[in-house]
Amino acid sequence: MTIRVLDPTFGETIVTSDRVAGLTSLAGRTIGLLDNSKINVQQLLDHVEKILRAQHGVKAVMRLKKPDASRPAPAAVVAEMKGCDAVISAVAESKKKKSCSLHDAISAEKVGVPATAIITDRFVQTARVMAQVSGMPEYPFAVIAHPISNNNEVVLREKAETAVQQCVAILLGR
Repeated sequence: MTIRVLDPTFGETIVTSDRVAGLTSLAGRTIGLLDNSKINVQQLLDHVEKILRAQHGVKAVMRLKKPDASRPAPAAVVAEMKGCDAVISAVAESKKKKSCSLHDAISAEKVGVPATAIITDRFVQTARVMAQVSGMPEYPFAVIAHPISNNNEVVLREKAETAVQQCVAILLGR
């Protein structure tokens, strides 16, 4: 009788990618805001847009929307991202859909657009794993308090302020 021992580790090498060069300023730029269709994401991004325009001189905002949060952005949405100077993808906060927002930001980077994602603090470790398997192990993202689905406008505004501060630093501080 022969015993065969199998190696349960993943044998394929993950190809790593470099991030796209960052922007020098957001002033006069077009920023894409990718809404993953979860509860309160549109409202959070409304606040993000107001802050970007008022405090950072963003000229235009392209509102992008996924049909649902459970899958990566469709090719058509990724193609639309190319019309932006940078993209912010939001928001990863659900056990089943936690990594697609980060995946979508990395997809923007892979088509040449600087990007980041907004992740709730409960899913930071999962986002790091997604970055690793996507070939960008050091990929930075903004972190806000979990959850957003039951937040009122005041709390969403506060979380948007926190997210924008981090996103701007990421998009400019490469």
